[in-house]
Amino acid sequence: MKAMPEMSAALFKYMDGELLELAKDAKSNAEQSEYFAAMSNLEKSKKQVSQDFMKEVVDQIDNPRDLETLLEERKKANEERKAASANKRVKLSLVNTEEFEDWLAVANIVSRSERVYEKYLEELRSRMGHMVDSWGHAEANPLGVSVFSHSFDDAIRTVELSKEVRQKVYTGFESKVVPLFRKFYITTTKLLEDSGLFPDLDDDYVSPDKPEPEPVEADSESIEDENEVEEEQVEEELSLIHISEPTRPR
Repeated sequence: MKAMPEMSAALFKYMDGELLELAKDAKSNAEQSEYFAAMSNLEKSKKQVSQDFMKEVVDQIDNPRDLETLLEERKKANEERKAASANKRVKLSLVNTEEFEDWLAVANIVSRSERVYEKYLEELRSRMGHMVDSWGHAEANPLGVSVFSHSFDDAIRTVELSKEVRQKVYTGFESKVVPLFRKFYITTTKLLEDSGLFPDLDDDYVSPDKPEPEPVEADSESIEDENEVEEEQVEEELSLIHISEPTRPR
């Protein structure tokens, strides 16, 4: 799972920049202090969150869940978080609102990302479903957007953050982590193909936007530039989905 440290690093780098800008634009010393405190909390928790994020995904590979069990675990975890939050706050209605907004943020990330990576995810599920039945389902496939997003959500919830900052974290996950899935899915599916246990990939799947290029000798800088372009294309697709979705009534 070499891609996961890169995902975590991208997220925390984004949050450092975002919180620094918010602190600069703060209207009071108290507000500025809140943003600096959030930066400190994230920095202190960075290693643990990254480890928990990876551990949860790897655990679902090593110990495959059946679909019903996995959904029940998520339901139970959500109920425990609500109960813990209710004990800390007086206004239960506010807790329910914040919990709902967090849940909605993750659900929207999963929905939009699965649309962007639909072809890749279908290919992975069709292959991996032969190994474990539940891996043929979007919610239970350990390499799917749903498992990654929920695993990250579980990990980041151990960090004390305000409602505003937590929503920034979800935004960062979608804008900086989700674009990295394209490279991850291409690499993973190629590994499955090379194992000889699955059918060869279609050319359209390996490189859906352009024909397979002739082998050329490329330096590391050109490879990084190409990856950046691919990630920018995914970011643009995600932004277009954001624009096309109707605004939720308040």
